[in-house]
Amino acid sequence: MHLFKTKKYWLLSILSIMLLLIVNGCGATSGDGDNKSDANASDESYEWDFNLHVNLDQGPGEYMNGFSEAVKEKTQGRLNITPRPPGELPYTGMESVRVVGDRSIEMADAPVGYIAGDVKESVIPTWPFLASKDTDTFLTAMDTVLPYAEEEMDQRGIEILFWLMDPPQRIWGVGAPVKNLNDLKGLKIRTFAPEQQTFLKEIGATPVSMSLSEVPAALQRGVIDAAITGAVGAYAGKWSEIIDWGYTIPFSGSGAFMLVNSEALNELPDDIREVVDDEARKWQEKGNSETEELDNKAIEGFISDGVEINEASHEDIEMAQNLMQDHWGEWAKEGGPEMEEVLQEILDEIQ
Repeated sequence: MHLFKTKKYWLLSILSIMLLLIVNGCGATSGDGDNKSDANASDESYEWDFNLHVNLDQGPGEYMNGFSEAVKEKTQGRLNITPRPPGELPYTGMESVRVVGDRSIEMADAPVGYIAGDVKESVIPTWPFLASKDTDTFLTAMDTVLPYAEEEMDQRGIEILFWLMDPPQRIWGVGAPVKNLNDLKGLKIRTFAPEQQTFLKEIGATPVSMSLSEVPAALQRGVIDAAITGAVGAYAGKWSEIIDWGYTIPFSGSGAFMLVNSEALNELPDDIREVVDDEARKWQEKGNSETEELDNKAIEGFISDGVEINEASHEDIEMAQNLMQDHWGEWAKEGGPEMEEVLQEILDEIQ
């Protein structure tokens, strides 16, 4: 009996040892697999498309391209963001919110004037003659609306990675030079926002809505007489070969949000995400701090190329502001109480 028990315990011990070895073996295999999986995850690469509304060498396009190249370099190619100038992808700047929200593409720049129907509050700083006096005024206005824009984008599965300010929007055209507001009467002028159309109608001009990439051909064919855009983009786009004059009234401020699909951003490992956020801050600061200098250089370039530049008088600027003040309140009221609240916040900050 004693011998039987001894043999029984001996067999149980052997079985226990074998079971332990099997479990440990499986654990070791599983652990090796997990380590291998972790290593693969850390080496995984990501490919993003970045739809632009301007060319890579045109105004803010240089900063968008610079951001993309810096991210690729800092992540050693693990995140490759490819900027796509107009025409490379079947999307326009006016579709930016939709195509980033549904992840047709990972990123897009979205000029605030183009997406007024999607992001209401963010367009307020671009209203004609509201915050266009100088770059500091426009920066202040944009900082005021940014939290509201971020909240609206979040509901669509989008994050605003950073934003870039454009130089003040001015008027550029062909034919007889415009020297004052009255000279704009009867001209067909390209716009990119409904509020701009309101102002042009007030002074007797005809607004024509079209994207920036369509403007040079439209000017050459006589479809339009003039266009509203910033000096930097116009000069980089070689408009001096097309236009005869520039009327540098500070028509409106403008800027663009760099949108990214939230799901795509959240898929990135922490170290890559840190690089993206870091570079976004750097390129926003760089772009917005250099705007005024670039604006002045572009206007000097136009003058050197023989384009006649006429500055608006103080009286013309004051007249334009007076024409628009009532409209600011009307537009905000149409947008609802929150729009009125944001408008008042901006006016309190800049006046």
